[in-house]
Amino acid sequence: MTDKKTRVILIRHGESNVTVQRILGGEKSCTGLSELGQQQAAALRDRFVKEQAKVDYLYASTMPRAMETAEIIQPALNLDKLHLDSELVEHRPGEADGKPYEELQTLFRRKRLSRKASQRVRSRRRKPLAVPLPCLLSTRKSDRTTRWANNNDCLPWRSY
Repeated sequence: MTDKKTRVILIRHGESNVTVQRILGGEKSCTGLSELGQQQAAALRDRFVKEQAKVDYLYASTMPRAMETAEIIQPALNLDKLHLDSELVEHRPGEADGKPYEELQTLFRRKRLSRKASQRVRSRRRKPLAVPLPCLLSTRKSDRTTRWANNNDCLPWRSY
C-alpha cells in the first residue's frame, strides 16, 4: 500500500517595510519586503535548493510582502505558477491600516479593568477566530489544498 500522507510547508513572509517603519500594515499600506526580508526569503530559497525540495503548488496571499516572498523562493521550487488568493490575507485591520503603532495605542487604548472585571471578560470569551495562513506549499497534487484551489471548499485554517 502506498503512503498517501500530504506534507504542507507553511512559510511566513520575510520582514516587511511596514514592520521596520512601525506601521500596522494591511492591504492598503503594505509595500513589500525590507532589505532584510528579501535576504530572509533568499536564504529560504537557497535552503530549498540545497535540500532539493519537491513541491507541487505554491500559494500566497495578495499582500505584497507574501507575494514578494513567494516570488523569491519560486525559482528554487521549479514551479511555473504562483497561485495568489486574497482569502489568504493574514489580517484586514480596517481603519487602523497604515497607522503608526504609537497612534494606534492612543486611538484604541482600553481602560484598564479591575482584576475581577478582567476575569469575567476572559470567562465569556468564545472560541478563537480562525485566520487564514499567508503562504502555503503543497507537496501532493491530490491533496486537500489542491481541491481547495479548485473549488474553494477546503481552505486550510489556523486558530489562535
